[in-house]
Order: sequence, then structure tokens, then C-alpha cells
Amino acid sequence: AGAPWGSFNSNFTSSNLFGPPEFFVNPDAHSGTQVLKQFGTDAGSFQDTAASEGETWEVSAWAQSWSGDPNNNTGLLQLFFRDATTNLCDPGGFDPCAQAVFDTSQPIDTWVQLTASAVAPAGTTIARIQLLLVPDGGTPPGGALFWDDATLAADSGGPVECDAGVRDGTVTSARITTSTELGNGFDFRYGKIEARIKPPVGKAAWPAFWMLGSNFPVVDWPNSGEIDIMEMWNTGGSNSETAHSTMHWCGDAAIQQEPGVCSVGRVQDGGSFGFGSSLGDDFHIYTAIWDSSKIVFFVDDTQIFSKVIQPATMEEFTKDFFMALNVAMGGTLGSQEQPPDGTEVWPQTMLVDWVRVYKAVP
Repeated sequence: AGAPWGSFNSNFTSSNLFGPPEFFVNPDAHSGTQVLKQFGTDAGSFQDTAASEGETWEVSAWAQSWSGDPNNNTGLLQLFFRDATTNLCDPGGFDPCAQAVFDTSQPIDTWVQLTASAVAPAGTTIARIQLLLVPDGGTPPGGALFWDDATLAADSGGPVECDAGVRDGTVTSARITTSTELGNGFDFRYGKIEARIKPPVGKAAWPAFWMLGSNFPVVDWPNSGEIDIMEMWNTGGSNSETAHSTMHWCGDAAIQQEPGVCSVGRVQDGGSFGFGSSLGDDFHIYTAIWDSSKIVFFVDDTQIFSKVIQPATMEEFTKDFFMALNVAMGGTLGSQEQPPDGTEVWPQTMLVDWVRVYKAVP
């Protein structure tokens, strides 16, 4: 689904992308609308990217054996390190540096995630993810294996910290953004956006992984639109066990909107997910899948909210956005506008393992 498969197209061997209107011949995608179907003898697909020795790389993919096209097959998710001509983990051979196996012990009609990782050896210039089908024979013979959401990513060496605390006697919040307003940055429109985060949950903390319309400096808020993929707060009936996903926009018809003016007022809609334990106990994956018709929000692959985009009154969500990670201290939801009372604990730290953005293949 989307960009993870984009550069695989020229490398298929008995492999195909399937999606609407062909859904009668394949399972529903893990995300998005397309899946990769592999069939035949040792069908394989791969993608290369630049890498350097000493880096830690991880491959991840979701696999499914579908009852509509069974069975008797093994799928291998493989990680290779190469120079221009050689498999550095098995020179002259085909063994990977690391792999994960999907076999017939896995449940039918269920997406199963596979992961594998390894450190690039000396001489590495290329990291490769490879998806390989190995037919097991049996009765009936044949069948297929389906893949989705394959990724190849380098480990930065540990999670990024976003810290809020006290500086020169003043309580400070913290923010990391991809806004292009000051020069370098990253704006985009439509795709799959996700991050693996362990947020702070202490008193007055208001952590968030969110997006704001890139035209914010010109049209102001809420005319810019806002997409909150994850927020947590401990006030107003919420708590550290609940993650919120919310959309904000101006309710005026698009033709009536003026910079800085929202006559109808802000509109919002969203959902929440209760973990049963504190969000701060572990990392979780927070995801939004955004296209021209809707935005769907997930926590650890569980859908928590979906919103259809009405072009006449939700034009904000048809334009470019930038991303932000922040830990606000206090404020509307952090402390219901109350000042610090001395019982807060500093610093409040958000740990961000990774952030990924996938663009859909045209």
C-alpha cells in the first residue's frame, strides 16, 4: 500500500500489486487499498537504499495467507547488506544478514507483522529489503502469499528526546516541527503518517504528535486546519491511559473563508482510545492515513476514528500540512490554565523512536 511498494515495481518476479477494482481476487489491505501478491516459484521483490557500515537497519512487513488463494507457502522477510556487486553477509551466496519467517503455522486470513534487524558490516554501501515466497508443495499445490506495509529503515541510535522543564525559573514547553517557514522543512499532502512514541504523563504535561496547515502564517488558526494524531492530558475527565485523535477546522464554506476570519467558528471531531495502562509505560505506534476523501486514525493498528472530508466546508484538509511533536506544559488541557503549584516533576520527556511518512503511488 502506497510508497513502501513504489520502487518495487521494476523488481517483481511473479509478483503483482492488487487493489480496487480487483478486490474480489485478494484480501483487504492491511492499510490503504493495495497489497502485494506473490506466487509461482521463489517469487521475490526487493528494494535498495544507500547505507553505511556500522548502522543498524530494520526491515518490517505484514504478511497474510489468504483462504481465497491458499496455502502451503513460506514467506521470508530478508535484510541484506551489499556493496556494488556482493552480498556482504554471504559472499557468493544468497543467505541474508537477518530474516523473519512467515510459515504455515500462522493463522489464515490474518495480517501478521514480521521484523528483523542487523548491523551493517564493513564495506556496506547498500541496504536491501527482500520479500521472498518459497512454495512448500503440498495438496493442493500453488497458492499465493500477500504482503503489505513493508519498510526498510535505519536506527538513529536511540529515541529522540523532546524535553519540557524549567529554565531560568520559567516553565518551558518543547516543540520539534517540520515547518518550512524558517527555511528547511517538510510539507506534504496525503499519505500515511505514523510515529512510535513514549509520551510523558506527569502533572500538567500535554504531549502531542500533530499536524498544522502549512498556510498557518497567512490564514491563522483554525482556517489552517489541524490534525492531532495523538494527544494526552490529565484534566477534564481524561487521564494518562487515554490517547486522543482530533481534527480542527473552520466551519465556514470554503468560498467564504478569509485570512484570520472564521465567522462560523472552530469545528472539531475526534475519537479516543483507552489503553488500560499509562501511555508512559511503553512505546506505542500512532498513525493517520490521509487521502482526499477522509482521514483514519489508528493506535497500534487499532482504528479509533475516521472522518470523511467534506470539500465545501473542510477545504483545509485538501492542502499541505507540516508535522509537529511537542510537550506543552500547562495551558488549556495541560492544567486548565492553572499556574504551576510546585508539585510538578521536571523534566517531562517525550521519547520518539521514529517518525515515518509514506506517499501513495499514483
